[in-house]
Amino acid sequence: MNIVNAWSPRPIVKLDGQTVADCTGEIDAAPVVIDGVTIDWGRDSYLDMPRPAHIEIDLLDRDGRWSNPANRSQIGTLLDLDAQPESGDAWRVFHGRLAAADYTPGPLDPDTAAPRYWIVHLTGVDITAQLGNIIIPDGTVWPAETAINRAIRLNDAGADTDIDAVYFRPDAVDWQMAPVDVGGKDLLTLIDTFYRSTGSTWAYNPVDNTLRDQFRLASTGMVTQLAVYPGAGAAMIFPGATIYEGKDGASDPATITYNGITIDGRTAAAADPAMDLAPTLDANRVECKWTDLATDPSGDLHTTSYTEFNTHPWDATRTMRYDSWLADGLQIDPVLQQWSYRIMYEGSFPRHPDIVIDTRHGDAWTGFYVANMARRILRAGETPSTIYVMGSRYSEPARHSTTFALATPPPTYSAIGGRIEWRSGWIVTLKLQTWYTSNPDAGTVSWSDLDGTQLKWGGNNHWWDTGADPDTFTGSISWLDMRAPTTVYSYS
Repeated sequence: MNIVNAWSPRPIVKLDGQTVADCTGEIDAAPVVIDGVTIDWGRDSYLDMPRPAHIEIDLLDRDGRWSNPANRSQIGTLLDLDAQPESGDAWRVFHGRLAAADYTPGPLDPDTAAPRYWIVHLTGVDITAQLGNIIIPDGTVWPAETAINRAIRLNDAGADTDIDAVYFRPDAVDWQMAPVDVGGKDLLTLIDTFYRSTGSTWAYNPVDNTLRDQFRLASTGMVTQLAVYPGAGAAMIFPGATIYEGKDGASDPATITYNGITIDGRTAAAADPAMDLAPTLDANRVECKWTDLATDPSGDLHTTSYTEFNTHPWDATRTMRYDSWLADGLQIDPVLQQWSYRIMYEGSFPRHPDIVIDTRHGDAWTGFYVANMARRILRAGETPSTIYVMGSRYSEPARHSTTFALATPPPTYSAIGGRIEWRSGWIVTLKLQTWYTSNPDAGTVSWSDLDGTQLKWGGNNHWWDTGADPDTFTGSISWLDMRAPTTVYSYS
């Protein structure tokens, strides 16, 4: 992990696995230069399912290869954007298909009267867009079966999409699902229904090219670490790692560790200074329609079940409704409860405004200060990673829930969507959603625990500035932040 030196991976554009452009300098430096990138990804609300990510790439093409009409055959081919650090392995930021390309002549060369270069604009959508184009034949009825067999059907139906696997929560593999007429429906809608039936949302991960559930409940006892870097002028607070387990029906459960990251809330300017207090995101009733095979083996009749919570005489009813494929009340009731928990643990907190991380610091270099941060947020897809926002002026009001029984958690969030841009440096906008952790061990770190770290309070403006005294706390960590750590670790 590098704290003092900036860490700035360069973008690489690939078509069908072949590099098209990996230069971001002047047009005279290479035949094709990346001039700009914009990716929009994720979902608008914590209860929504994601929509396919959308990418736009601007290239400066000096030798005119894109002005050749033969390149129209590239439309529909695989389109990747990778991030390549100076050392270490590259990773995939976006994976999809090229949807459109147009080109405009740049300034003319006075000697030849021909364009000095062409401005090429590429548009693409991520690989999940193909799911919406797969329509199940009319008259197709999937029989009553377990969730694992239903997942296999979804895998098989999407075999031509280039997606490697569809993972879901391992404890649901034997859950019973009702027969369903899927004729005329698109595969993307069916995948939404499958994940919602099991009590979770899903996300596409371009790094390993899989769909994974984003199932989560309150995480109690999450370790929040005060990480100290003696001599580097840095002390940061990291949230604990999240352990993911999933099942795709064709392999053993996949276990992945997603490390938490931290963001300086003072330098990550709020994109919108207003906090969202809209009560429509804070439902107090969850209702689902399902088929009870115990009372109707034919699957023709439907039952409606619901749960209510956080109800008050002065409050209106706000209902989340969905259709479920589950066919056994033993699973229906827990899933209804899980959705209500998700609303209480996420939707009942004021939403932190979107934050913008601009790595163009205004000096002679650009980049991220922590490698793990770049690898996490330069990715057009949600993961279970937690994000700790240090020193944000929004953190204190964002910690108070309309579910009055909940404790006030540390400022820990999940990124459920956003925008990734390249404009002579990376600019990342993140849509934050509260990740609730009661953190019962918070406050167990005392000042005496810092005796061996050589840290002192005050001095540097930012946690990456070495300053005259590199072993000082910085203004990026607030007194509120110091309530959160459960452990202290000093890195050499």
